[in-house]
Amino acid sequence: MSIRERVSLPREVIRLSEGLRSIQEEVLHLTHPNERVFSPPDGWVWDGEQPVITSVSPSVDKVMARGLFRHILELLVTCKPEWAGDAGKLKAVGEDDFCRLIEYTIKGENPDFNRIIKTLGIAPEAAGFVFFHTVRPFLKLYSMAACSSLNLDEWMENYCPVCGGKPSLARVERGDGRRYLKCDHCGHEWLFRLLACPRCGNDDHSSLVFLRIEETPGYELHVCECCHGYIKVVNEKTGGDRRVMEDEAATVYLDLIAEQQGYRTDTGNA
Repeated sequence: MSIRERVSLPREVIRLSEGLRSIQEEVLHLTHPNERVFSPPDGWVWDGEQPVITSVSPSVDKVMARGLFRHILELLVTCKPEWAGDAGKLKAVGEDDFCRLIEYTIKGENPDFNRIIKTLGIAPEAAGFVFFHTVRPFLKLYSMAACSSLNLDEWMENYCPVCGGKPSLARVERGDGRRYLKCDHCGHEWLFRLLACPRCGNDDHSSLVFLRIEETPGYELHVCECCHGYIKVVNEKTGGDRRVMEDEAATVYLDLIAEQQGYRTDTGNA
């Protein structure tokens, strides 16, 4: 397909994405993937059936997390002034609620998370965004530490084997063209069927479509006509550069194209 109308990103979207990346990278540089992040009990062995996080919880440095949280709130006020009121309420969240909300975000326990947020009078969208990006670098460290001792080659589910998160991107590698999904939460990549929808599991080839963008060869959309879902893809076989997967702002235009075409995704935190 061709981009018929110019797809441009609002300046605040780019600033927010770049700002988040800079803030989170600081945490990644200050912390190393070690036992403080991933501490399985003696004799623990992953069963290969459920995400690692269901049996070994990440250990998050709450002081560092609070500092990251404050930096994100400052960035949010600048880039999304419509959320300034919610940012002020989030800044005032007490330590006990903060720790619970961090835990619920990591575990994906949305009802418990929303119960606290409702009590505090904060918009769920704003709170979810800030806490998601607060825990994200810690989940990346957790993934790095966990993967070093696990064999995940046989995992073929549509959710992350490490943290249970959903994929935001996929990569088709050079050579045999296998497709790897990338977790939106912890960044782990795992092998998944090329001809199957990562959103609903549909494997009817007649309802799976690869939308290739003429102006940006190597970067495409894999869409499902069954659930109307999509995933953004870096196709190394046609010139895509996997390093683009680390820069979220670089692929936002694919989200805009997908939305214009009537497709949707389950990951909306980035």
